[in-house]
Formats: sequence, C-alpha cells, structure tokens
Amino acid sequence: MPPKSFSLHLVGLSALLSSSSFAAVTASFDFESETSNDFFSDSVTGWSQDQSNPSAFGSEIPLAYVATTDFGSGSSNTGHLGTQFGNLSPNAATTVTGVFNFAGVGTAPNPQVTLNLAIIDPGSAAFPGRDAFSVAITDGVSATIAQIDFTPDALDDTSWDVGVGVNGAPVSSSLASVTAGSAYEFKIEFGAASTNFRYGSALGGATTGIGSRGPASGQQMAEIEITHNPLAAEGTSANTFVFDNIDASVIPEPSSCALLLLCLPLFAARRRS
Repeated sequence: MPPKSFSLHLVGLSALLSSSSFAAVTASFDFESETSNDFFSDSVTGWSQDQSNPSAFGSEIPLAYVATTDFGSGSSNTGHLGTQFGNLSPNAATTVTGVFNFAGVGTAPNPQVTLNLAIIDPGSAAFPGRDAFSVAITDGVSATIAQIDFTPDALDDTSWDVGVGVNGAPVSSSLASVTAGSAYEFKIEFGAASTNFRYGSALGGATTGIGSRGPASGQQMAEIEITHNPLAAEGTSANTFVFDNIDASVIPEPSSCALLLLCLPLFAARRRS
C-alpha cells in the first residue's frame, strides 16, 4: 500500500455584499488541495471519521481516503468511503463528517446542498456482498435535517435504490436508483413549505425529482455526514462510495440584510468623524 501523505484542504467560505443585498454564503469541498492517499481519519482538513481504520499485515487499511476519480470530465481528487480494500473486522458502520460552519436551515430562506457521487462495485466472485450508504445534512448537534439512503436493489445486483427523508424520520423509498460505476449529481433544496430532492448526471443537464418531503425543522445546516453501512458479511464486499464537489449555500435573512444596510450610513458617518 502506498505511504500516506498529508496536506491541507481548503474549505471555501465567502460572503459578498452587493449594493442592495447579500449574495449567498457558500461552503464547498472539492478535495483538490488534498494528496492522493490522505486519510479522512487524520489528514483531511474540515473532516473527521468516527471509526478507527482496521489493520492487516502490519499496515493501516483506510475506510475513507482521497483518491483520483474520473466522473466523465477528467480525473480529479475525490473522497472515497467503503471497503475497496476489503471489509475487515470490526466491519462496523463508518461515518465521515464535513463541517460547513454556517447557519442555514431555519435562519435563511431556501438553502441547498449539491454533491457529485458514484458507487464502485467490482462485482467479482470474490466479493459478492453489497453494502448500503447514506448522505445526511445535520445541525451539528444531534438532529438530522435531511437524508438520502442508498440500499442494494434485491433484484438487480448493479443498482442501489434511493430513499429520502427529513427531520430524522424514517427514510421512505422512491422510484429513483443509481447504477454502479455511473456518476450523478444530487441536490437537496430546503424550502419553507417542503424539502425537495433531485438528481441527474454529474456532467450536467436536466435533473429529475426524487421526492418532496416536509420542511426541515433544524435550526442550522452545519455538517454533512456520509456513512457506509456494511450489510455484507465480513470479507465479502468491496463497495466504495465516491463523493466530490460538495457545495452548500444559504442566503441571509432579509431582515438581517436590511439591518446591516441601515447601519452602513452610521459606519460611514463614524469613519468621517
């Protein structure tokens, strides 16, 4: 296994003030500031991992790491989570968490999250088992605001069924599915009346609605949690969830914008005095 290297990852967080209102506040992860083979357990800035990596033959075997992937428009650094190197003991669910560091749901209108993803499955006789994955947006404390689940299709060993849910309620099924080896863009749109889930090709173009659920009740959009759930028996699966280009955005409350704009003349007057 190649030696592990370390680098800093840049989390972009910017807010721009226009002449009449604030632009969206955004946070993103694209892993381009990382080095291939960086581990999420200790060297991807802005991320953490809740399970220790297993060891075999005296080497640490990563559950989550950075590697290059081609989503269709050229190779780039991406996040990987799963058992590409084998689902070794303790074969437990593993979650990696990325921190957005801004308030969103409940304090600003119409925040949204988009990300690119793919599931890799070698589909070999040596690894016939298949595992589940999920993507959740949380408030950073204990509440899940929105969640997308990917569960192996019982009738098609190349597909994963997609389910969606909000506010920590059980995820409900949809008609959507993803195919192993294909790259997708998923989008979660939070609104005052509903939370909408959409997906399409990672290369762009039209998106399809997955489902609409009730409004999210969390008070902030603080973190993204990506989980690998090893359904297969130990040593039988090599499924990997690949993720990239995670973008979250919120728009400040109109009242907050108005208050700051009202204060600008005071700031200017103070500067002149």
